Formats: sequence, C-alpha cells, structure tokens
Amino acid sequence: MNSAARIRLLVSGCLLWSTLVGMTLFGRTVTQQSAMVVAPTVPFSKGRLEKLDAVRKTLTIQTKSGLQTFWLTDRTRVFHGKEELSMDRLKTGDIVAVRFALDGRGDRVARIIKLDTGTEPSPLDIGTTPSSRPIEMHP
Repeated sequence: MNSAARIRLLVSGCLLWSTLVGMTLFGRTVTQQSAMVVAPTVPFSKGRLEKLDAVRKTLTIQTKSGLQTFWLTDRTRVFHGKEELSMDRLKTGDIVAVRFALDGRGDRVARIIKLDTGTEPSPLDIGTTPSSRPIEMHP
C-alpha cells in the first residue's frame, strides 16, 4: 500500500469516526469515549448463594435485583482468589460473583464463580439482609 492510499484510509477513518460521534447506533448514543473504547464487557452478578442443585446443575443467588439462577456445566470453574476449588466447596450463604454467558434461549450459563469468604457484604451489594427478609406466616 503506497503512502497516498494510507493517507486516504486514515482520512476516511477519521471522517467515519467523527460522523459516528453523537449518532445512535444499536440503541446507544456514540460518545467520543465509547467510540474509542471497544473492549466488550462480560456480564456478572454478585450475591448470596441461596441454592446449589447438583441434580439440575443450577445455582441460585440473591442479588440486589432479586433471585437469579444460572446453569452449571462441566466447564464452569470455581475460584477463591487464584485457587481453583471444587463445586462442593460452595455452600448456602456464601457470597459469590458469577461471570456468565447467555445461551441461545437467553438462559444464564455460569462460566466462573468467585467465592468471597471475607466479611458479610453491605445490603447494597446483595439487596437484602437476613433480618430484612419477609417472614412467611402460616395459619
């Protein structure tokens, strides 16, 4: 590619970039910052482990936006820091962060589960505390 072609390509790219800023693309307004940052984000959820069902291969956590259920696969990995753990190390009440992908049906499939054995999170992290949960009353 000669230098004139490189210059035309560079000028075309600059014109395209300046044209995109301020436009709506895929339902989002392109800003100068978002036009420059192209790294994809990986979805994750954080909350208290409510249920681990080994038979159905699901994991349910309580997040600040409610209960979320994730499918577990043979490729799902559990970590505490850099140490990989077996799935049976998880227990109800653990605070976990789940990185996931959506399958073709829109279901969440857990890829990485990070176990947090530190202090109890704030109510803002998980949306509820054990004392603020509604109590079920049966007659």
